[in-house]
Amino acid sequence: GFSAIELNTKSHIDQSVTIKTYREFKTKKKYYISAIELVQCNLDYKNILDISCGLGVLCELLLEQVQSANLFAYDFSESCINIVRRNIGNKVQCKIHNIYEPLTEKFDVIFCTETIEHLLYPENALINILNGLAEGGTAIITVPNGKLDTYENHIYFWSIDSWGVFLNKYIDTTIYDITYGFFYQEQRHMYVRIVKKLKL
Repeated sequence: GFSAIELNTKSHIDQSVTIKTYREFKTKKKYYISAIELVQCNLDYKNILDISCGLGVLCELLLEQVQSANLFAYDFSESCINIVRRNIGNKVQCKIHNIYEPLTEKFDVIFCTETIEHLLYPENALINILNGLAEGGTAIITVPNGKLDTYENHIYFWSIDSWGVFLNKYIDTTIYDITYGFFYQEQRHMYVRIVKKLKL
């Protein structure tokens, strides 16, 4: 067997991505819709990034719901990005990008769903997401509830309390407003909504 760290390497993910995996992701449609609803602002005409987009299901849903937005799909897995390009590449700007690398552009909305629990250094990813927000921008980050989560690929298993401690350690609340809690399926998942305050 592989350790959680080995299971989350680029080479392992590239080898394991299949059309079957895409169909499994599609079954999570309601989850992604719930994640989009967490933004609580109009997404039309915005620059929207799905970072660590996986197979692009959230982006597909955004295309159905949002008018005239600029959509970006980033992932470190070339296999994932190739599937996104094949499915919706003419409508979304795709890029192979490691979440540990700083973003070179600013975005009005950033989604990062079910990703940072897979990372050895989730704080580095969080900081890059924060720095990628435009003024007034919103980031939505979701993770499983670690009290109920048993998935072997995960490295971090946050409770709602340790999730709050993690967020408050790395997010400067003089610059960002944060709201976090449970969402979707009876507390099986947690989220944080981060809004970058407008400069006075």
